[in-house]
Amino acid sequence: METLEFNNPRTDSAPQVLLNALSGNCSISGNSYLEDTKRFYQPILDWIHKYTYERRGALTWDIKLNYFNSSSKKLLTILLKKLYKYQIQGGKVEVNWYCPLDDDELFEEIDHMMDVSRLKINVLMFKR
Repeated sequence: METLEFNNPRTDSAPQVLLNALSGNCSISGNSYLEDTKRFYQPILDWIHKYTYERRGALTWDIKLNYFNSSSKKLLTILLKKLYKYQIQGGKVEVNWYCPLDDDELFEEIDHMMDVSRLKINVLMFKR
């Protein structure tokens, strides 16, 4: 089981991702409006699958997305559903999503994904 890291500073459309296999600490930050969203997120979904079957450790996700398009939202919802499935099978999962105080639209998107995935998300509000 290896740590997965995507860090492409040359594009603003792909988020930076760090999935630490040893600690279970995971983060996604930046923006997500990719041409091929499924291709980008598939290794992340595969990593979750592998981690939840091999390591079975606690997972803590910090999500700091400034902007994401509808196709990214779909894949993020799938990701959250996978985490929920792991949680109901006894895995420990914590998701922290950072949201600016003045971004009502993002808050509504997070709330909607929480409803659809059934996973509790800690929405951490901050001032810009």
